[in-house]
Amino acid sequence: MKTLHISISLLVLAGAVLLSADDKKTTKPPPPPRKAAVTKAAPAVSAPPTRTNPAPAVKPPASVSTPPPSTGQPSGKRVYSPTVTTPPPSTGQPTGKRVYSPTVTTPPPSTGQPSGKRVYSPTVTTPPPSTGQPTGKRVYNPTVAAPPPTGSGGPITHLPTKPLPNSGKPTIYQPPVGVTRGSNGRLATFRSPNGNQARFGADGHVRSVHTHDMTIVHPPNGGRQVVVERMDHTRIVTNGAGHGYVQKPFTYRGHEYASRTYYYNGRPYVHYYRSYTYRGVYLVGYTPVRYYSPVFYGWAYHPWGRPVVYAWGWGGSPWYGYYGGYFAPYPNYPSASFWLTDYIIATNLQLAYQQQLDAQAQMQPAYGGGPVALTPEVKQAIADEVQRQLALENSEGQQAARNVDTDPQSSGLPRMLADGESHVFVASNALDVTDAQGQSCVVTEGDVLQLQTPPPQDASAGFLNVLASKGQDCPKGDVVTIAFSDLQEMQNNMRAGIDGGLQQLQQQAGQQGLPQAPPGANAAPVQSAFAPIAPPPDPNVSGELGQQAQASNQAEQQVISEAGAAGGSQ
Repeated sequence: MKTLHISISLLVLAGAVLLSADDKKTTKPPPPPRKAAVTKAAPAVSAPPTRTNPAPAVKPPASVSTPPPSTGQPSGKRVYSPTVTTPPPSTGQPTGKRVYSPTVTTPPPSTGQPSGKRVYSPTVTTPPPSTGQPTGKRVYNPTVAAPPPTGSGGPITHLPTKPLPNSGKPTIYQPPVGVTRGSNGRLATFRSPNGNQARFGADGHVRSVHTHDMTIVHPPNGGRQVVVERMDHTRIVTNGAGHGYVQKPFTYRGHEYASRTYYYNGRPYVHYYRSYTYRGVYLVGYTPVRYYSPVFYGWAYHPWGRPVVYAWGWGGSPWYGYYGGYFAPYPNYPSASFWLTDYIIATNLQLAYQQQLDAQAQMQPAYGGGPVALTPEVKQAIADEVQRQLALENSEGQQAARNVDTDPQSSGLPRMLADGESHVFVASNALDVTDAQGQSCVVTEGDVLQLQTPPPQDASAGFLNVLASKGQDCPKGDVVTIAFSDLQEMQNNMRAGIDGGLQQLQQQAGQQGLPQAPPGANAAPVQSAFAPIAPPPDPNVSGELGQQAQASNQAEQQVISEAGAAGGSQ
């Protein structure tokens, strides 16, 4: 009996062991403990790529390092001070530990509105106060060209324009060999096998003549302009009265420069240029012989403390009354860029008036009645261009202080064509150009043109809108083709005008209503490196201009005779 109890106990014990083993087979083991998540630090954010310019970045004139205050308007690429670590904008999403480098240019959060890429410089103080007129100049970082502010002083982008030519590529018009006639049966163009050309207006009068080295333009006002381009890079521009300039090359540090002696009203004076080649075109870009202190450029670049009233003294001048319907100066000036705008326009209109006097022809009717053709919007666009040039000249001046030569690819036309922005040009000479319909027309001194779209890479000219015209020929809203060489000359004229205006501003600071310049603004200018060897004004310029005017008469008569022989009578 005892043995039976022991057997039963052993069976029960064996069954328990078997059940336990079966449970172990059907139960999953618990997962191993997870390792702690490793948080990878985000790499330092690098700065976004900046616009590639053909030259070193232009620094804004010296000022106080204060970021611009928020204006409630989209500002585009807001540049923060490199000494401030700026946290990222809140997006409502976890960002992790994103490390922001203090040197990173961080764009502001999107506002859902176009910003126009308005770039603020970390060294710019504040935008100028509102004055109630279209002069509310915003301060731009001159390293990136930006369009003027929108509104009453905004960019001119919706002017009525004629359709562009077929391919969209600006091409300098070349008439066919032989003669062509207009719809009225009159002679329109002539081109000889040797390249001599003549273009005629609808009235049958000659508009322009071209030979292998000479261009003669007859503006609608009855004047006459002769341009001579010689193989040795001598350039002569004159009119029938012997006014104009003679340009001759010279060399410095292995680079070709040019000395240009002007002669007007019995007085010679000289400007200097540096030559370069752009897309196979020989060009010369204006180069100042001296640069002012950064403090002075800062005073001219930034808004003044308050708008000032300036008496120009033009009231009794014949040219001023004559162009009263085309141009009116600002009633007051919140900054030097607006003052310089009126200075440049007035200089060109005085030249245009003198050209009419020199022609000894019947003056065209004065420009009177109605609003002026140079609207506040057009003048705002000119002022924006002036401010860009001020920043550029300040940067060049700092290079000159280090005895570094300026790069004409940066200071000249290539920079303007490469930044993708619109630019404004003021005509400084009469030009016979072609409009969008292939018709000839003439722009004259003081007309304003705008380049909105960069020309193709294989072009040597650009399409420009006529923003303001004195109504003599190319009308406002027309689209005309302008050669790079002529665009460079317009920029040269603007830079020379800015230099002349800056000299007057420095001399008159604190006088005639102008604000007092800050300490250091009157420091001695820095001379360009080439200044010590730069040629003085050419003492024979008057005689050379007179001789060239006579030679042009003979050349013009020869081409007109060839045209008459080829096309018969008008």
